[in-house]
Amino acid sequence: MGVKKGTFDKTVRIVRREEKKRRKTGGAKRKLSIEKMVKMMFEYYRQYRTYYQIGDSYNVSESCAYRTIKYVEEVLMSSGEYALDGKNGLLKEGIEVAVIDATEL
Repeated sequence: MGVKKGTFDKTVRIVRREEKKRRKTGGAKRKLSIEKMVKMMFEYYRQYRTYYQIGDSYNVSESCAYRTIKYVEEVLMSSGEYALDGKNGLLKEGIEVAVIDATEL
């Protein structure tokens, strides 16, 4: 998958903590485990798979795959543990040129 085990475990802990809060206020039980939800998000970003392909791999609909990935993204962003500095963060470190590979197969 291209993600270190420590990063994966940290991400799972963050999402699990949020799920515990969510379950206290009610709500339906999720069809996918937290580990599968996180893996789904990493596959989307790492392998550039479509929501349809990911949903097919996990036996859920395309819309469920989309909602799951967006949910995990929102949880991670709101946690503050995976915040990005933006383009000005590169300038602070003295990097003058950034090369981005945007090719796809």
